[in-house]
Amino acid sequence: MKRKAALYLLAAGCLVALVACGKKDKGGGADAAKAKDKTYADSVDGLKEQIGDVMTAAQKGQGSVAKAYCSQWRLPDYEAWFKKVFGDSRGGKLATAYKLQRTVIPTYGEVVEKQRKAGNTGLQVTKLTDPKDLNARGLQSKALNAMKSKVTLYDVRLVKPGKKLGYSIWSFVYVGKKFRLIGKLRKLNDKPSSKYGKAFDELPRGMVLKLLRKKGK
Repeated sequence: MKRKAALYLLAAGCLVALVACGKKDKGGGADAAKAKDKTYADSVDGLKEQIGDVMTAAQKGQGSVAKAYCSQWRLPDYEAWFKKVFGDSRGGKLATAYKLQRTVIPTYGEVVEKQRKAGNTGLQVTKLTDPKDLNARGLQSKALNAMKSKVTLYDVRLVKPGKKLGYSIWSFVYVGKKFRLIGKLRKLNDKPSSKYGKAFDELPRGMVLKLLRKKGK
């Protein structure tokens, strides 16, 4: 009797676990497969669409689909790309750092969903080509200056409707008919930044200039 009761409990536990998994992730293999094949236009709207696909999947509870879309954010053949854009020496350092970073990129679906639940449902995308652009963050400006082969950078911000500040994800580049997340590229600095240097690295240049002018008064 005891053995039969134990088997019933085990079966019930497995059923509960299966139901829980079903509720947790409503994604399907077919939907996840679409992520690999879908391409986007090389434009601000194209990146908005790509981020939007992740937001939609996460909102629907399709965690595996959101993960599949975010997996496509990873830069293919990244070592060759970094060396081509930044040169062998600097590009090699950036590629080494990216090797670790790319392993966590598929989890950004969870980040996007967390921001959606926090009310950051708006999407702002900034296209950057000029190191002097006031919208460029310090590290983005350094990256644009350091490029041997010029590439456009894109900055993404998840915001509450009508707001300008929110959660930022940067930088993206367009490679292979999709946008890829290459990150902040901290290795552009020869040594770790100070507390203030780190802030200047991450803030838009326009904001930094305003702070400096205010401090000088």
